[in-house]
Amino acid sequence: MELEFLSELAVRRGPFATVYLDASHNTPDAERRVDLSWRDARRDLASQGADEATLTALDKAVETAEPAVGPAGRVLVAAHGETLLDRSLPGPPLRIEARWSPLPHVMPLLAQYPDPLPYLVVVADRSGADVSAWAGPGEQLFADSVVGPDQYPLHKVPGGGWSALRYQHAVEVAWEHNAVAVAQEVTRVADAVRARLVVVAGDVRARSLLMDSLPPRVAEVAVSTESGSRADPSGLDVDSLVSARISSERSELLERLGAGYARDTAVQGLEAVVGALREGMVDTLVVVDDPSSDLTLAVGPDPLQLALREDVLAGYGVEARRDRADAAIVRALAASGGRLEVITYDRSPDEDLNESAEKPPVEFTDGLAAIVRRPGAGQY
Repeated sequence: MELEFLSELAVRRGPFATVYLDASHNTPDAERRVDLSWRDARRDLASQGADEATLTALDKAVETAEPAVGPAGRVLVAAHGETLLDRSLPGPPLRIEARWSPLPHVMPLLAQYPDPLPYLVVVADRSGADVSAWAGPGEQLFADSVVGPDQYPLHKVPGGGWSALRYQHAVEVAWEHNAVAVAQEVTRVADAVRARLVVVAGDVRARSLLMDSLPPRVAEVAVSTESGSRADPSGLDVDSLVSARISSERSELLERLGAGYARDTAVQGLEAVVGALREGMVDTLVVVDDPSSDLTLAVGPDPLQLALREDVLAGYGVEARRDRADAAIVRALAASGGRLEVITYDRSPDEDLNESAEKPPVEFTDGLAAIVRRPGAGQY
């Protein structure tokens, strides 16, 4: 998961008010329930010390929001009289929270917010292709049709003799030219949206020629599927291919972690991860989401000022405060341009982490591991 949308929030100074609301609009009294939920959250924030200017900014954000459609959640972060983050959730938050703290509490948002996987859908025939780009399921960015340069001849005909062979060859050449034109457009769009999956559907020969014409960087994320055609694309099941790619990427990441421990290109545990973050050396961080965790860190005003103990930062003349470890880690990661992978337990919203909860596919010391940008980062 890219954290660019948190990069500005990461460098802002706190304290922060963070609110998770059930913003669902699927009952007749939905508007009243949202209002009462915000009033309870406002009261909680005020009791924790939130200033009136920040509460007023949140009042305005709640009052002016467009009503959601169906089940939904909402996350708001504000500080110093300004709403800094206003984000929707695909469903009600797992926990209703109102928190006044040195750092924004965004881990529940990251754990519940689906990691968008940008992808392309290419439905090809021998004359061209329909190309669409998506930020994620249901979020179309671009759609267009590519017409190849050779529109005649496109169809082979039965027959023999030299003239027939020349005609058949001309048809093959036309198909190849058209595939190259489609590949150029697919490459342009894939690069523009940073696609991590390219679904190639349509005519079997057109698919084959297109796959052969793609440059390696695009071909390695391309998947050819027999379902769907330009005449009838309805049979194309893209969602399952997207889910399979996300699962594959996670498996590859965990394999890189395992190999990285032996090569000093990966670290695990709170102390090692904090050391790597402090140097801005974390490429990808893997976190096992644990809302009940009581791990805390000493933090300073700047995102990379974090340590296990206050005296470490005091040695640099930094006045430290303590906050949740996951809040400090996410802030540092967002500020240093790292990626995040969140592993969640399979549990109900009211279930605490305990022995009865289903365990994640892998476990790390303190629920933390990281791939680092150079060998030895974070080793102290």
